[in-house]
Amino acid sequence: MRRLLKVSSEVVIALAVILVTQLIARFSLPSWASHPVFRIIQTVYSPVLYLLVFYGLINWLNRHYFHETVALFTWRPSLKPQFFIWPVIWILLIDLTFFLVVPG
Repeated sequence: MRRLLKVSSEVVIALAVILVTQLIARFSLPSWASHPVFRIIQTVYSPVLYLLVFYGLINWLNRHYFHETVALFTWRPSLKPQFFIWPVIWILLIDLTFFLVVPG
């Protein structure tokens, strides 16, 4: 029973971290800024801020709640060109399909 409570509390903490980072990233720029330049800035700025806040909160939790150090990578990541090419191809295919199917 004690283990169930501990796991449940960790799940609730993880969900709270996700909620807090979403709120910070969402409301970091003013919503009244409807100029297209602000939309582009928000499109780039919000995900970067989300990742930074999420990383910071997870590190803080590791130090103060779990009292341990968790490695971010257990293997050495290798970047291949296809990791960047395939998402672009899929986005272009989805946009092309949407353009051909939706009138106007």
